[in-house]
Amino acid sequence: MAQPSTAPPRGGRTLLALWGFIAALGFAGAALLCSVSSEVAGSAVFGSPGTQAVLAVALLMTLAGTVVAWRPAGFPVRVRQFAVLLLAVVSGATTVVAVGFFAGGEWADVGILLLQSAVFAAVIATRISRLSTVRASGLERHVAGDPGQASANPAAGRTAE
Repeated sequence: MAQPSTAPPRGGRTLLALWGFIAALGFAGAALLCSVSSEVAGSAVFGSPGTQAVLAVALLMTLAGTVVAWRPAGFPVRVRQFAVLLLAVVSGATTVVAVGFFAGGEWADVGILLLQSAVFAAVIATRISRLSTVRASGLERHVAGDPGQASANPAAGRTAE
């Protein structure tokens, strides 16, 4: 009986890199707009320095989350869970900043940029969460060939009588 695969689906890494790159570009672009334009900075919810700090943290956490999602087997389960938590917080904080730009009305396009970046950060968190769930079930060791781990197939350990 074939064992379920814990590897990302074909093309999954390309999509993951694309999501991470687009989200990082959105966060960096919005932070740059807040630092260069006083009009954009005036519409920012947390002011220019606060919004830049939120977006810089979002940028770094999204890149770190992309790395964790890219090679989940290289990180302990706790690190993956912490990455999911941080990406969820980043998505929420970025959504607050985006709603602030929508409320101002004049810079709604920056809000759209931030909103799509927040969605992509949440997609990366979902990807890590799904891979962590499969790997935390014990299948990770079995697939890797750890002889100390019981087989996922209960009939595999029985001998013929």
